[in-house]
Amino acid sequence: MSDVQSAEEPAAVEIKQTSSEVLSGGLRRHCENCRTETEEGNIYRYYYGTEISKSSTMEGSYQKITTTYDVAGTQETYLCNQCLAVKFLKSSRISFIGLFILAFVLLSIFFIAINKVSILTVLALLAGLLSLFFTFKVLREWRAASAQLKNKDVAALRQLASMNPDLGDLLSIEITSYRLKSRGFTNFWSRSQYQGLSKTKN
Repeated sequence: MSDVQSAEEPAAVEIKQTSSEVLSGGLRRHCENCRTETEEGNIYRYYYGTEISKSSTMEGSYQKITTTYDVAGTQETYLCNQCLAVKFLKSSRISFIGLFILAFVLLSIFFIAINKVSILTVLALLAGLLSLFFTFKVLREWRAASAQLKNKDVAALRQLASMNPDLGDLLSIEITSYRLKSRGFTNFWSRSQYQGLSKTKN
C-alpha cells in the first residue's frame, strides 16, 4: 500500500532517513548525469507521487491549507562527486546573489534612515550585517569547492558529497523525474523534504 502524506498534520509514522549510500570496494558505475564510469560517487534517493486533495480550514483569522499526497515509491540514482560539486556551485551562486541583494537592501534602509534612530533602523543594521556575513561565508565555500573541482581533489569532493546528500537527491529529481512525469507522477521530494511531510498509512 502506498503512503498518504499530509502537509500539515503531525507525523503518525516515523520514517527512517539514511544518508547517501557510498559505494565501496572499488565498484564502478556510470553517473546518471555525465555518464562517466567511476567509483567516486553515491546512490541518492527521492520519493515521487501525486496530489490527492487540498483542503482549507480557518484557525482564527488565518487560513490553514492541507495538501494530501499519494506517495507511490522511491527512485534511486547514482551520481559522481564531480557532478554533485557542480550542483553545489550553482546552488551557492544563487544563495550568494540572494544574500548580497538582501544585505544591500537592509543596509540601504539603515543609511537612509540613519538620522531617525529607532529599533527598526537598529534591526535593519544588524540584519544587514548578518546577511553580509553569510554572503561572504557562502562566497568562501564557493571558492573552496571551485578549487576542489578544478584540481579534482578526490578526498575533498568525497567529503563535500557526504555533507550535502540533499543536493544529490535534488539533482536526481532534476535529471530523472521526466521519466516519472511521463507516467503521470507530479510531485517529487528529496529525503529531507519527505521527512517534513506528515505520514499516515491507508
